[in-house]
Amino acid sequence: MINFFRKTRVKLADDNKPVKYMRFAFGEILLVVIGILIALSIDNWNEERKERKTEVQYLKRLMIDLTNDTSYYAGRIAEAKFAIKSLDKYIHETYETQENIEEVKQLFGLLYLNTDHLTTQNTTYQELVSGGKLSVFRNEQLKMSIVDYYRVNKELGTHIKEFNLTSTDYLLESSRVVRNLLKLTYVKSNIFNDPKMFLHDEWDFINDPASEKFQAVESMAFVYLFRNQEHINYFYKLKSLSTELSTKINEELKKSRKL
Repeated sequence: MINFFRKTRVKLADDNKPVKYMRFAFGEILLVVIGILIALSIDNWNEERKERKTEVQYLKRLMIDLTNDTSYYAGRIAEAKFAIKSLDKYIHETYETQENIEEVKQLFGLLYLNTDHLTTQNTTYQELVSGGKLSVFRNEQLKMSIVDYYRVNKELGTHIKEFNLTSTDYLLESSRVVRNLLKLTYVKSNIFNDPKMFLHDEWDFINDPASEKFQAVESMAFVYLFRNQEHINYFYKLKSLSTELSTKINEELKKSRKL
């Protein structure tokens, strides 16, 4: 095709037909420009297809992460509720008289001293941020929702960590006040399964609400109860955000399938 245009242009030049030559040369240039524009359009279209494919892949990965997160929050809410119920029961029953070590062991078995850091799925998001790929999302509102979710996640994770450190400090302080507190606290492990392994003065304080030991353990139990109450609020908020974000991403994926 190029040779054809070249030969035609040369012939017109040789025939001394400048007007036709100029028209033909202009047409030839126009066709070349059109060809370049078409090629660029195809390249842009292919590039856009690649970007949309990448966007969909990341949205699907985020959906998987959020599904796992939502399930994780539900589990933590259930665990925190169990802890609150158990600790509340301990605080009330500790004012009842404990006749022997077996009753004391049952009572201390209610002390649910869990420590749980926030461990959500953020691998996909970290990859997007570190690779500067957040721009792959065309929907600006969706992108802001994604950023906001992980910002709140990080913020509440810090609060949870602080509560864990505070409650652990109370546990250590109570352990200093009450000799062999851990022996009483971890009776569920069944290591100390013989009543003879407990001296009477290791647990008789439990029948004396006015004693420093009694109050130290009660304060510790209340701190753990309060911490779990706060954690429930955090996990409910995160669960709501993850569910809401999942809905938005699912809607965006539906739009992509229609394109």
